[in-house]
Amino acid sequence: MLFYIPMNYGSNVPTSTDFEDTSPTFWLTPQDPTATVTLEAGVEWVVVNKQQTGYYRVNYDDESWHKLIEVLNSDQFEDQLPIINRAQLVDDVANLARAGEVGYDVALSLMQYLERETEYIPWATAYNALLHLDRMFSNHKEYNRFENYMTVY
Repeated sequence: MLFYIPMNYGSNVPTSTDFEDTSPTFWLTPQDPTATVTLEAGVEWVVVNKQQTGYYRVNYDDESWHKLIEVLNSDQFEDQLPIINRAQLVDDVANLARAGEVGYDVALSLMQYLERETEYIPWATAYNALLHLDRMFSNHKEYNRFENYMTVY
């Protein structure tokens, strides 16, 4: 069975990509499961699936993951990315790492921003991901490195 998938995105350019407007910007269809989007001038980064309204995970290329990590590690992360999208990024990168689609270095780099996160939802999402890692590394010779990483939080 093939599905119609509503797609939307937000970016650092707030004019036409307001994170509150979650209506589809375009659709992926069974007949055309790919799309090419022309971004507005000045777009430095995008987040697909605003407010996590779609039932899908989003994987970015390495450059885009690193740009999003920079946004999360900036002083303006709370103003640039809504709470739900911050939680979505944590959830997506953790599950993609677990599936082998993204390196754990990317996942753990992204989660470093949590040191400054004060909202519950991103932390609840991170807790589940980090609990999985704790179980995975608990009998591994490198468990101390994971414990050292966790002492930051």
